[in-house]
Amino acid sequence: MPLQGGAATAPTARFGGARRSLGEFAKAGEGSSLRSGLASYVGRGLGGSANATKRMGGAASRAGALFDVLHSLGGSRADSAALGLDLGTLAGRPANEIIDNLSRLVSPVDGTQDSESSQRAVNAALSDLLDEDDTADIGALSEKQIEWVLERYIVYEINNRIELDIGKAVLEKAPTASAAIERLDEIRGYVQETVAAAFRARRKAGKIIDRSGATKLAVEVIHDTFKVFEEYVQ
Repeated sequence: MPLQGGAATAPTARFGGARRSLGEFAKAGEGSSLRSGLASYVGRGLGGSANATKRMGGAASRAGALFDVLHSLGGSRADSAALGLDLGTLAGRPANEIIDNLSRLVSPVDGTQDSESSQRAVNAALSDLLDEDDTADIGALSEKQIEWVLERYIVYEINNRIELDIGKAVLEKAPTASAAIERLDEIRGYVQETVAAAFRARRKAGKIIDRSGATKLAVEVIHDTFKVFEEYVQ
């Protein structure tokens, strides 16, 4: 079934090399096996970084929607209403309920894995922000906080895709359940490190971020991240 973004799911056999390397990573925890697995995943499994980026087109578009929603919360009621957001229904609600509402607004359920992944990514990114700063007000985030959430959202989207496609190899080959969780955390940490570097490099250009700018930035960061994975040479 075609995924949002215009690219079809890669045949299972294409992920064979990636799964073997991640299986070795799961057993021994060697960083070289992790990076080799991701290189095979992007290069052979997804057909290269450009194609991998197209496959994440829906996630990039929803980064723009996430920016719009978070930005409108600190604006006028008219701005919020235009996005289908009723501020009155969110007033005084617990943070987790507000986050759930926002994740559904950014990525309405449409029966695809993409929409479910984006909901989880939005939820996780906003929850991480509150973990980092328990004084943060989701209804009035600063530009810096919104950019932080966008960056973390991209991390989770890429990580969700990796886990969906080849994460089973880690679960099957890790010596224990706790080791499997630790290895998956290490993968997410590596994704986060790579996305953060790509995000910093792109933001140095001093671009003004609006909805279209946020979508474009997401596309560029996703591509830069996959490019780093693809170009790893052991």
